[in-house]
Amino acid sequence: VAFAVECLSLFCRLAGEDAAMRDALLARGLLEEVFANCLINAPRRCVGPATRLLCTLSLGSEAATTALQRRLSARLQLCLLHHSALPQEELLAPEVTLLCDLASMHDDLWPQRLAMLLGALRSGIRLVSAPPPSSDAAQRPSTSFLCRRLVLPCLRVLLATIAPPAPVVPPMPSGAASPTLTELAGAGGSGVRAAALDFGAFLASPAATFAGWHSGSGATASPAATVQSRARAA
Repeated sequence: VAFAVECLSLFCRLAGEDAAMRDALLARGLLEEVFANCLINAPRRCVGPATRLLCTLSLGSEAATTALQRRLSARLQLCLLHHSALPQEELLAPEVTLLCDLASMHDDLWPQRLAMLLGALRSGIRLVSAPPPSSDAAQRPSTSFLCRRLVLPCLRVLLATIAPPAPVVPPMPSGAASPTLTELAGAGGSGVRAAALDFGAFLASPAATFAGWHSGSGATASPAATVQSRARAA
């Protein structure tokens, strides 16, 4: 196991430092090999390095991202379909960890990865909300298991994505009054975000990028600005 972990770490360094080396590793099937043998049914010590390597291999690569998402989606569907009949010690743990780490990567393929996370979240909520298939408690889906292993991790990533950044208040001189929210909102990047972002419209945009989302592209006007524009139109 120690040898495998060391190899995964070295591959991650190679793929992260040289794009040509990353492409060569992908061409030799490293992504498929790592996913099948170092993430799924692998010792727990291998899961973290394997997840980092898979994220590094797919960063900025549409082909690698598509291939990884196809395998991960099939694995998630298989686990969700049979989760009530499988041992739950490590079930879904490596898959959801990889899913959340991929959705937290900030490149132009971020909307594609986030859409996959939202699909998995909907599937988990659908199973949690479904009526029990029978009166036999052993046949009922484990609601707490699905919430803990799938729904809550996905919600944490989604919340971190759509929540506005916390205001950064500069140190105040001794005896000075605290700034108001209006003053903070007018402080630019260091204050409160003044516009509400239309998250659904952003994801629907074919040219959506993380940089555009983070900079506020596709944002809707704040409520106050909307009222003022309607008053001027009247």
